Amino acid sequence: MDDEKNLLNKEKCHLIRNLNKYVLENMTIVIDGVEVNFGSDVCPSLKQCTLSNTIADIFFDTFWNSRLRADPRIKIEYPIMTFFENKMFLPTHLYGVRLDGKNEIKYVEMVHLIYQIPSYNNTSSDDVSVAFSNALRDVLGTPLAPFRTSIFSHSILKEEMQKNATYTIPFISLTILLLVSFTVGSCMTGDWITSKPIEAMIGVLTSTMAIISAGGVLFALGEPFIYQVTVMPFIALAIGVDDVYVMLGAWQDTRRTLSPEKRMALALEEAGSAISVTSITSILSFGIGSFSSTPAISIFCKFIMVAVAFDWFYQLTFFAAVMVLGARREAAGYHCIFVWKRCEKSEIEKVIVYICYIFMAFYGCAQLEPNLTPSRLVVDDSPLLHYLHLAENRIWAEGLIGRVYIDKAPDFKDPHQIERVLNLVHDLESTPYSMGPNSTSFWLKDFNNYRQYFVDDNERYHMCV
Repeated sequence: MDDEKNLLNKEKCHLIRNLNKYVLENMTIVIDGVEVNFGSDVCPSLKQCTLSNTIADIFFDTFWNSRLRADPRIKIEYPIMTFFENKMFLPTHLYGVRLDGKNEIKYVEMVHLIYQIPSYNNTSSDDVSVAFSNALRDVLGTPLAPFRTSIFSHSILKEEMQKNATYTIPFISLTILLLVSFTVGSCMTGDWITSKPIEAMIGVLTSTMAIISAGGVLFALGEPFIYQVTVMPFIALAIGVDDVYVMLGAWQDTRRTLSPEKRMALALEEAGSAISVTSITSILSFGIGSFSSTPAISIFCKFIMVAVAFDWFYQLTFFAAVMVLGARREAAGYHCIFVWKRCEKSEIEKVIVYICYIFMAFYGCAQLEPNLTPSRLVVDDSPLLHYLHLAENRIWAEGLIGRVYIDKAPDFKDPHQIERVLNLVHDLESTPYSMGPNSTSFWLKDFNNYRQYFVDDNERYHMCV
């Protein structure tokens, strides 16, 4: 146990409380060029903001107060701390907690301070969050926070995801170059007549045409550009090139003794259905995603869906026509690159090399371990990286706090409606891996406990409330 990493000592707890107090009382943020106090000017519009980190503050105050700890109505236990009649869920703020033999907290590796950010006048909460993050970042660089810290917010995550997309754009040209090289190499059969390098390059061009067409149509219809759309070309190219392989593979499976027209008919008979099924599946999948309530996901799915639809159309029209021209060239015995030259027909079989290739491919796939964690979705120099590593190793690893939202809240004056809601809460508490009632934070339970003292006196009850 590393004592230097243990935040549960009196000096560090005092610093954490002072930092939280400074943020809620003294820190100023700049909104629309005007400097305002976060605690007194911005926070009051949202009650949760003024109560930010109350549980952590009460815990640190109680832990080092011998008089409070001696009170039988107070129990400092993990994960639930009892403070008079209130139960507080400590894992909201404390992580890397270790207990001694008496089940008492002796070690805390990480403290998670959470601030609820409201809107301010005509400024949205997102813009206020950006201003808050900038101000807090300056505060964390002062003696008020002499420990390693990380900041996370939806605005920072959005900014980092945009940076990720921006970093990706320069690799599009490299991706196309590698894709063309691999596709052309895969279409070389060892025979200068039956090889199809030109068709392979035009196949990549076909996918590019689909990407441009999808962007043109959707932008013309008024769809906005978001940074996530920059990922669309990579996915569309992968789907389009896969269709090219299917088309050319179906062609190679036909007998060379047949006429070009007959071979093309047989190739389309086999490849057309395969391409249509996979394209329709992709269109339906991303089409469902386009109805998402999250705008970024909806727009992203629309671009992919339309790109796949254009790719399917171009594959069966434009690329099929290119294959017909290649079929006639092959039947006439012309060179696959220098199409004006005739070549001797020959076939080079490399079965052993192919078997080795298949073996290595299967072996390589068997070694792959999927590990798509959030920290891999941001660039290497992202300030979020440290927080995401902490989240993966501590916050999410030790348990998540689920939030359930009830639309169209019932009438809580009706006892039957209250009972229905409490039954729902009980069902949620009884789900597998839930910690049960101890982890539930719901105002209705405390409300009912308070309400029972005024069963026959509604007027006095409402006056007290």
